Amino acid sequence: MTEAGGGRTTGAGWRGWVVAGALLGAALVLRTWVFGLVTVPTASMAPTLLPGEIALYWKFQEPAVGDVVVVDRDDGVLHIKRVVAIGGDEVEISAGRLYVNGSPIREAAGEAARWEEEGVEGCRERSAATVIEAREARRWRVIPGGEHERERVPEGTIFLLGDHRPSSSDSRQWGASPRQAARGVVASLVWSRSPCGDLRPDRVGSLE
Repeated sequence: MTEAGGGRTTGAGWRGWVVAGALLGAALVLRTWVFGLVTVPTASMAPTLLPGEIALYWKFQEPAVGDVVVVDRDDGVLHIKRVVAIGGDEVEISAGRLYVNGSPIREAAGEAARWEEEGVEGCRERSAATVIEAREARRWRVIPGGEHERERVPEGTIFLLGDHRPSSSDSRQWGASPRQAARGVVASLVWSRSPCGDLRPDRVGSLE
């Protein structure tokens, strides 16, 4: 039936709302069961993830060496760290260099990392030298540093490190995390804005 002079079909109007509702419902289901979003609060994962960014992660994906994962901790906070070793591996950090099963995994020097942080003195630019680490055909860039005595990772757990080693709290302090504590594997960046206020569209979709 057509409204007089309006040229619009009134009987079909409700169908649009049904479709919109169905799409919204599907998005909420996917958000609940398939993927999640997490905000990066600090520079502990620089240069891969920077303060002020939002990352998308896939839920229920089995974490593997090299993956960046979102982890539930007893403190009730979601932490974002990288899997560098799994159960049965031996891990050591000496003079800032990471060793897994007795072998250094550093491959080469990387480009300098630059980012911004907000502190008591306002927004400040930071920079640091990086190296490229590689294991099991995966490569990633880190800011090296720290020490950790050699230890064997217990079966059923994952050993996690922040990419910004000098400023990260991770498995060096907590110990290895149970695999089931990994809420999901980070897939991409969906938003990037510096604490200084500048948008960084060139980083969206990227995981260095």
